[in-house]
Amino acid sequence: MKNWAVRFAVLAACAVPFLASSANATLLVWSYTGTGISGSGTMDATCVGDVCTINSISGTANGMTIVGLDTYDGPDNLVFPPAPPLFGVDSLGFSFSVGAAGSYNLYEDLYDSSSPYYCGGAVNCLLGPGTMGAGDPVAALTSFTVNVVPEPSTWAMLLLGFAGLGFLGYRETAKARVAA
Repeated sequence: MKNWAVRFAVLAACAVPFLASSANATLLVWSYTGTGISGSGTMDATCVGDVCTINSISGTANGMTIVGLDTYDGPDNLVFPPAPPLFGVDSLGFSFSVGAAGSYNLYEDLYDSSSPYYCGGAVNCLLGPGTMGAGDPVAALTSFTVNVVPEPSTWAMLLLGFAGLGFLGYRETAKARVAA
């Protein structure tokens, strides 16, 4: 019975930090593609459960360097990793600037064909670059992903836990050999 208690303690020490870190992770990786467009990068975010508020963003969008978050089209700057299979972003989306070339808003399509933001029923769309009301282009995205990047300490705890389980298994095998 004592061996099972030790095994459970080692497994809990391995799993709990991994799960806790995933729930509060601050680094996200993201990417999108569409016909003739693509973008990718990282986001620093504050996550509570499966909802993350973007604090800063970096990367490239359609060959241009992203310079930071923006208020283009009134975003709430929320993302929902992992995506897919979820939408990954809501109808307000998140906005980012590419400097003098303008700003973009990546959002979930509302599926309302009378809306100027409708992009043909795609799951996610990209609005911009430009300023609202200037007939900004809307592009349907063929993919959008956002995922949590575990912190190095999480990986270290995970490896330490697996090493502990391996040691316990080795010790049990050694005891069985001596007893035989």
